[in-house]
Amino acid sequence: MLPRGAADYPTVASGGVGFAIDDPFWRNVHKLTVDAAPNGAWPKSVRQQIQHVHAVPWPSAIHPRDGAELARWQRYVAGAPRKHLVSLVCAYRSHRASLMSSCAAHPDCHHVLPNHGRQAFTREVFYTTYCSSVYCLMPRGDMPSRSAIFDALACGCIPVLDTDNADGLDYPWHVTAREAAMLVAYRQNKGLVDWLKETPSGGGWWRLFVTGVITRIHPSPIDSVLTAIRARPAGAAERQRAHIIALLPQLLYSMPAPDAVAARSASSGAAPDAVGVALRHIGAIAAAAHDRDAGYA
Repeated sequence: MLPRGAADYPTVASGGVGFAIDDPFWRNVHKLTVDAAPNGAWPKSVRQQIQHVHAVPWPSAIHPRDGAELARWQRYVAGAPRKHLVSLVCAYRSHRASLMSSCAAHPDCHHVLPNHGRQAFTREVFYTTYCSSVYCLMPRGDMPSRSAIFDALACGCIPVLDTDNADGLDYPWHVTAREAAMLVAYRQNKGLVDWLKETPSGGGWWRLFVTGVITRIHPSPIDSVLTAIRARPAGAAERQRAHIIALLPQLLYSMPAPDAVAARSASSGAAPDAVGVALRHIGAIAAAAHDRDAGYA
């Protein structure tokens, strides 16, 4: 298990100190990381030297103890009232400025901005938001993926990713953006409208006029998102949410259980959690490699 993103580790070629992810010593060791599409983080020349790096979901705050508790959470998420059409929960970063300002100004977008001075920005705050929202905007973070994407999925909220960041939900063994997210092309950089709004106006009518004209010609990010959402067929969000809820057993990390409980769960055919799914695939890869080396395949 890699405790940091795979791209954070040095390579042999870079001369970094410590664990080098492409060190031949670790070639046959399977490595699990929360990075989406981790093998795309390096140039092709380096990627050829890196073996067995696999993506697993970010851990959420939901850790069911058994199948019954998981089923109760699935029922709760399925029946939760969704009073917000679109929500955005994120801290300020320059590349998010336009999206955040347009969401805050739009009546159909629920904006939650953390204020570390007065309000504790805890998972309780945004889990409450995600459980009451149909769609959740997910601008890019330090990496293509974010833990918030899986927090939203755990609450049955459909993540909205920019088309430039489709890799933000690329976990082939668990979930992909095509099935569990919505991809929308929206601007994340500061545009002319935002610049005009921030310049001193002196009450000038020209600024209001030009801003209105530009907005009509070049819609804001939230306008683009809402237009795409409203163009979806009737019932599309409900069907996609139902699919997400059905995927939860393999997206969540179960609570560690005593050996006896774990044995009963395994014998009852309980669905594997996020790690269990990964281990099944790794087992299949190892078995195929063994058969190939033995000349069986």
